[in-house]
Formats: sequence, C-alpha cells, structure tokens
Amino acid sequence: DAGHHVVATDVNLDEADGLLAPNHFLTSPTLLPRAEAEMEVLPFAPGLFDLVVVAGALHHTPRVGRALAEMRRVARPGGLLLVVDSPVYRRRADGDAMVAQRAEHLEHKYGVAVPRDSQSGYLLVGELAGAFVAAGWSLEVHGWPQPAVEWTRDLLEIAKHGRRTARFPVLIAAARSEALGVKSAPPADPATLRDVTRDGELAWRDHVPPAVRARAH
Repeated sequence: DAGHHVVATDVNLDEADGLLAPNHFLTSPTLLPRAEAEMEVLPFAPGLFDLVVVAGALHHTPRVGRALAEMRRVARPGGLLLVVDSPVYRRRADGDAMVAQRAEHLEHKYGVAVPRDSQSGYLLVGELAGAFVAAGWSLEVHGWPQPAVEWTRDLLEIAKHGRRTARFPVLIAAARSEALGVKSAPPADPATLRDVTRDGELAWRDHVPPAVRARAH
C-alpha cells in the first residue's frame, strides 16, 4: 500500500520459519517474490534497493566483510542497511564460550558433534565499525548499554552464567558513495537459483514490478 516492493532471500526453505513460511498468510505466494540465495552472492543488480534488512542472519556467515560488501553492491547510494537480532560481544572469549556451550548442547541433544564451521557465530562490537566502513557503509550502533549499565550486567552475568552474555544492538548503516574497500561478488546467475514461489521460474524476476525488473537486467 505504501508503494514499496519487497523481495526476500534465504537459504532456509522451512515452512515454519523459512522462505516458505509466508505462504501460510499470503493470499497468493507470488505476492512476496523470494529466491534461495546466500547473502554473500545475491541475485540482484547493483543499486537496486533503498533498504536492505538482515534479521537474525549476519552472524551466520563466516565472511561478514564479504556479505556486507555484497549488500552494499545491491543498495543504492544513500540507501540503508538494517541489521537486527545478531549476538554481539565485546570480548572474543565470551563469544567463543557461547559457541562451545551451544556445540555441547547440540551434541548432547542429537548425539553427534557439530563442526564449528557448521554453527552460527557472533559479532564483536570493536570490529563492527571497521568492517562496515571497509564494505562501503557508515555505521550507527543503537541500544548498546552505557558503561555503568554494561559493567553491572557483566558482573551479574558472570555470576549467573560464568561469562558475559551477548548484546543485541540495532545496527543502522548508510551506503557511502565512494569506492568500496572490499570487493563484492558478481551477481548470482539466475539460472542457478532455486525458485520458491512456483516451479521452473525465478521468483524475484517474475513477480517484481516491471520498472524494478528492468533495472535488474
């Protein structure tokens, strides 16, 4: 109704929380164009989007810089990137402890060891600005606690969990117009992508409005 055209990508096709989940409430699956794709290789032309939203996903890639550069490629100059629901730590030791505890839990639950490179990771607050700037973004971090609050929480969390737990700030970045410091990947070949709205044709190309689709060629 507001005139925005939304496209979704993910590697998860699950009907509960993946790309197929919206089919439960959409009157037609084609109302939301979707494509199965990695965030490091997006199937879109440069400068196509005013806003890129990454929800609960950035910590799942081991190549954060590559992913950020790819998101910058598909955003127009001055466009925005919103990153939410990714765990951020101040200290690497706390993040590594979280990953180790989760691996132990998964092994106990499923009876098999989960390789480290198959697990999601975390972000470090001290590395955020450099990673975003190198990929062509200017970054604002919202929701990180003030020093006194953070220090108090640290003490309580160490007493309760044996380590500091993650923060989940809101990361808002604006696309800079100057040259990028990180080379992004070329757009994915649409022929290699899996459609998730109907068989045989690529969702985002078939169902986005013609004016947007023309820019994607």
